[in-house]
Amino acid sequence: MQKVTLTGVNKFNAEITIPELRAAGKTLEVITYTGEPHAFAFVSTPTRTPRPAISRKAFEDVDAFIRKHLTTKPSPIDPSVVQHEPFEKK
Repeated sequence: MQKVTLTGVNKFNAEITIPELRAAGKTLEVITYTGEPHAFAFVSTPTRTPRPAISRKAFEDVDAFIRKHLTTKPSPIDPSVVQHEPFEKK
């Protein structure tokens, strides 16, 4: 098992938020993504650029968790009510 050094928000979550949620009987899962910064907060530097496969895995994990606990399942939006706007990369 890999040793994890907890700092800042991670330490707060580990020592306060997660135990309090569990004590309150809340449903939660803690998943970490080795080498990824908190909330995938990238700083536009070559060593901290997004890794699409990891970002997608995180999205899929969150989506799976939410779907297990929502009574109303997502449904597609009618395309006729969506207006697409062009995007210009600057």
